[in-house]
Amino acid sequence: MSTPPVPPQPNNQPGHPGQPPQGQPGQAYPQQPGQGYQGQGYPQQQQPGYYPAPPQPRPARPKGSPTLGIIAAVASVIAVIAGSVIVGVASTALAGYVSDAAGSDYSYTGFEDAEFLPYLFGIFAGFGVYGLFGMWGLIQGIVATVLNRGRGWGIAAIVISVVGIVPVMITYVATFVSSIPFDTM
Repeated sequence: MSTPPVPPQPNNQPGHPGQPPQGQPGQAYPQQPGQGYQGQGYPQQQQPGYYPAPPQPRPARPKGSPTLGIIAAVASVIAVIAGSVIVGVASTALAGYVSDAAGSDYSYTGFEDAEFLPYLFGIFAGFGVYGLFGMWGLIQGIVATVLNRGRGWGIAAIVISVVGIVPVMITYVATFVSSIPFDTM
């Protein structure tokens, strides 16, 4: 259902019916020669009953090279694999040290000596490698997804980076627990 356009107001002034006509902008004060402002007034407004055209949709980003997304996915996979391997090796060594300390006749009051620190630093290094490569893959995956430069690879990199802590933690717990000989305790 369309509404008919509103008839023009007297003196060719735009407005709504029942409103008094308004003066032209810029004519309220006559300008004298030599004054600095020579403005044209306000832009002309549309007549009532006419609406501006709706904005056009933005064109899709052009598809770029998928290299950015592929690199992000590779960084995320490296994070999970390298982090799991380093954590697994270090936790196996730490479990062997803990079982040796627990199985000895030696009255051990705590870990005051620094013999276990290399094993602990190995575990921290594994989580650090996962953290660095995982953050790289996550951030670059987001950029690749937004820029449409390997969007599928970028989404995969985001998922692998976020969910990748689960296999790293499972590797840590599984290798630590499986490396402790329970018959010596």
